Amino acid sequence: MLLLPIGHDRQVTKRLPIITLLLITANIVVFIYTETIGSQQNTRKSLALKSLIEFAEAHPDVNLGEQARDRIARMSDLELDEMEAFVQEDRLIKALQGKSTETIQAVSSGDRAVLDLESKRLSSAFVTAYDDFYGYKFGFIPAFHKSSALNYFSCLFLHGGFLHILGNMLFLFLAGIAMEDAWGRAFYSLFYLSAGVAATATHAFTAPNSRIYLVGASGAIAGLMGAFMVRYFKARIKFFYFVIFKAGTFKAPAYVMLPLWVALELKDTFLFSTSDSGGVAFWAHIGGFFFGAVVGALVHYSGLGKVIAPKNVKRGISFGTGNAIHEAVSHMQSGEGDEAIRKLKQRLEAVPNDDKACLALAKVQGELGQRQAEIASYIRLIRILLQKNQVNDALHAYSSALDTYRVDEAPMRLPLRDWLILSRHLVDRGMPREAAGEFEKLGLAYPSDPLAADSLVNAAEIRLQLGEQEYAANILAFVKGKPDQDISLLMRIAELEAQLRNLNFGRNAA
Repeated sequence: MLLLPIGHDRQVTKRLPIITLLLITANIVVFIYTETIGSQQNTRKSLALKSLIEFAEAHPDVNLGEQARDRIARMSDLELDEMEAFVQEDRLIKALQGKSTETIQAVSSGDRAVLDLESKRLSSAFVTAYDDFYGYKFGFIPAFHKSSALNYFSCLFLHGGFLHILGNMLFLFLAGIAMEDAWGRAFYSLFYLSAGVAATATHAFTAPNSRIYLVGASGAIAGLMGAFMVRYFKARIKFFYFVIFKAGTFKAPAYVMLPLWVALELKDTFLFSTSDSGGVAFWAHIGGFFFGAVVGALVHYSGLGKVIAPKNVKRGISFGTGNAIHEAVSHMQSGEGDEAIRKLKQRLEAVPNDDKACLALAKVQGELGQRQAEIASYIRLIRILLQKNQVNDALHAYSSALDTYRVDEAPMRLPLRDWLILSRHLVDRGMPREAAGEFEKLGLAYPSDPLAADSLVNAAEIRLQLGEQEYAANILAFVKGKPDQDISLLMRIAELEAQLRNLNFGRNAA
């Protein structure tokens, strides 16, 4: 059975996850290096060891160098078994050693001095190849590296094969972008390295005598998974599965799947060994996960999470969940209204100016009967569109919101300045009657604001232009009746009243 996480509903971030992308890049670059130059190092080490083993088997009475014996003692039984099998299969050792004819003849004649020189040469070649090999130099060997600070960190960037790094980078991406977004780049970087060290230390504690070099970012990534479980407890993770020619996807909450993963890792600690026989460092995964969960809980419940979270981020980045609207529609069709709202709110939290998501949220809330929330979403939508200078679209959104109102419902009340922009835009579009109506509603909705009186005068002026003199006169009388009016506004009223008197005089004279 194949089961892989391929996404989750926290993949919309407030900004580009630079640290996560840099970590992935660093791991890939190091992997390419180890698969090229590092592979050559491994071949050179293997050939040097094979030559040394063959020489020792052919001349058991000749002592090998002390450093060579030390390096061989450091190697795991698994590696030595592989070397011995390779020696039996490869019969071209002498050609690979590059021995001269004279040296070979001297060895065969039993010249002790030449044998000692040959032993030193082969021993030195093996020691140099061993010390240069990246796995021993930068991997973590519990039996020898417990006090080496470098190896606790360097082993986190090494991987043992393509599938190893592919799986780790997938998990790093999925968990990393969410945690970097939540905790900020500085704290996230410190946490990642600390989780890796904690995981490596756990492995060293549980397998203190192991001579196998530990490589991989799995422990640090397990720490991210533990923190993710705490921070995004209810996040839904999307999985791909393949079972007996049947494939598909499903979603499950983090609080179910991540503890289940830890339980499986614990089970495997009893089934598989991580000593010199080889295997996966399950305890490193477990140690990293619990370290991440503990730190995640401390950050969350201490309030530190709010302190370290990125501030003043206006734009968002989507990694796989830019189709939040389509997913929300799917949830609505499945009867999962709350899930649809959560998905859209998450999108707006990360990308506050997404007008399409805001409109979708308003419509979903309307379908679910959440009237106050629906109105608030429409108001937010109008603000977003005005900030983008999309006044026509904002006016259309306002019209759509008004269409949702019932006759017995209280009138919609927009923020005053947004309302003014829309009302003036109606004038510019050659819709004076509609503009007058909005100016009047605005003035009545904000009776104590100076701009409200100005809006009513605007309405009176438009009514006058439409030939509705009596209506205009009533509005002006209403405004004049309010105390503490601005002198410039009173002058405007006086001008309009003069126009009204002239119109009435002309009509009477006729």
